[in-house]
Amino acid sequence: MNQQQEEVEIFENPNSNRNSEEMSKSIFSTVFAIIYNFSWGMLFLIFRHYKMILNAN
Repeated sequence: MNQQQEEVEIFENPNSNRNSEEMSKSIFSTVFAIIYNFSWGMLFLIFRHYKMILNAN
């Protein structure tokens, strides 16, 4: 019984490492997507506002 438990523990560690790597990649890509889309949104708003100012004059 102990030998089986040890084997299970040995094989659980790589999975947890893979899961943590996948989780960190997922978090990084999510944060990157939020920052990327926020940046494009801000540029859009700035230039749209800038166009409105130019048209008003």
